[in-house]
Amino acid sequence: MKRSVLLGLMFLFLICGKAQVTIGYNPNNDIIIEGEDVSAFNWDKSRFWSHNYPTGITHRLTASNRNKKISGIVSGNAYQQIVPGCSSVRPIVSYNLKNVLSGTYDIYVVIVPENMDDTTKVAPKYTKFMASLYYDVNDNHKSTIITASPVFASDPTKVDTLLLFQDYTLPCSYFDVWRDYPAISLSVHITIPERKILTNNLYIDCFILKGKGDSKYIEKDGICYEIDEQKDVATIIGADTLLTQANPIADSVYYKGRNYPITSIGNNAFCNNLCITSVSLPRSVTGIGQYAFYGCRNLRSITIPASVKKIGQYAFCGCSNLTSISLPDSLTTIEPSTFQNCTRLLSITIPDQVTKINDGVFENCSSINSITLSKNIKIIYETAFDYCNSLKKIICPLMTPPEFHCYFCGVFYGVTLYVPYGAKSNYDEVMYYFSSVQEMDQTAIHPILDDAIAGQDFYSINGLKLPEMNQGINVVKYNNGTTKKILLK
Repeated sequence: MKRSVLLGLMFLFLICGKAQVTIGYNPNNDIIIEGEDVSAFNWDKSRFWSHNYPTGITHRLTASNRNKKISGIVSGNAYQQIVPGCSSVRPIVSYNLKNVLSGTYDIYVVIVPENMDDTTKVAPKYTKFMASLYYDVNDNHKSTIITASPVFASDPTKVDTLLLFQDYTLPCSYFDVWRDYPAISLSVHITIPERKILTNNLYIDCFILKGKGDSKYIEKDGICYEIDEQKDVATIIGADTLLTQANPIADSVYYKGRNYPITSIGNNAFCNNLCITSVSLPRSVTGIGQYAFYGCRNLRSITIPASVKKIGQYAFCGCSNLTSISLPDSLTTIEPSTFQNCTRLLSITIPDQVTKINDGVFENCSSINSITLSKNIKIIYETAFDYCNSLKKIICPLMTPPEFHCYFCGVFYGVTLYVPYGAKSNYDEVMYYFSSVQEMDQTAIHPILDDAIAGQDFYSINGLKLPEMNQGINVVKYNNGTTKKILLK
């Protein structure tokens, strides 16, 4: 494997470039994190970052400019430079381990003891350094896991590959780490008696994560997948590509001679991905993980297949341009805060297999005006509709009311609850939660006067297209593909 790292100069100067990660199957199941290109650097998206300097120069080793006294193969890449400035400061260079799946790894670093600014090509002295792995594991940044290595001394005579961590189990970048990625850092280790080595620089060519066989992965067309060979399925764990309806996700992915159906969208898979505007999920998907589309504020439409049974907490939180979403009849579970802060969502129908609406599911959906509950709804938790200031109607198809948890009085101020014909008296105990409780027409057609959903079309009961709803029964087609019969009195 042709990898290297270099050695350089001056005071605390670190270089930032966009680390190019080689992700995909190879015989050793290795993940290589290498390469710097300062011209492509982006502070928000780079896998490399520095505690001290956001930009800097970059160095490259070639056959003509390298120190012939240092043995070993170099790749000709650009290398990150760590430059000790004084004995009281330890410069640090870090790499986000984006696209690293959960699993056990031996983690190496490849360094080159080269001072490329030294035109005399004098073989440098060794440089001491330490490595650390760290990541946050919960949603309030109070629990940061840090693992430190011993102090290493680089070999000044050769391109050196050093084992930093052995049999180390990492969390998946898209699963157990809160809105971030695990990171690995190197820091030059300086003590007062060693000031004489301050002119030595450390150059990092790459980190090598050698998998121990318990995680399988592949990247195809910018989408990363985790393969479960025992269950014969694949999970999408992330994407660095533009997803549109014209560029849909395939239903399966080819890996080592087989096609694996994609059955789930992993936790945090598309978290804060601003490239996504619309997406059709594979027909084989049965679950959408926590934070899967969190913060995708440019997402305008999504097609969820009929196979999906569960949507994780915060899955669509912050999708502020999502105006409509059609939930499949197969859905059984919507976890807390799933649609929180979807500020342009206009209406939603809860599928009949869903039995409860959890806390915060539609919190701060400030444009939503209509909610249709499922036929089997049992519990609605107290903050489910907090700050839904445009909510005007809730349609409940049950003859007896579900359990409304306390403190709803203010939440449903200005909301009309529609109940089945003949059921109004059954709702006496919850009437004070709402502005009014009204029975639906005896035909069970919803008497809804103002479903203001973008892109809707109106038809007569005979199929004649209308410019607007007429009195009587109308057929309304919405832009999410659903239709309703509406009685306009």
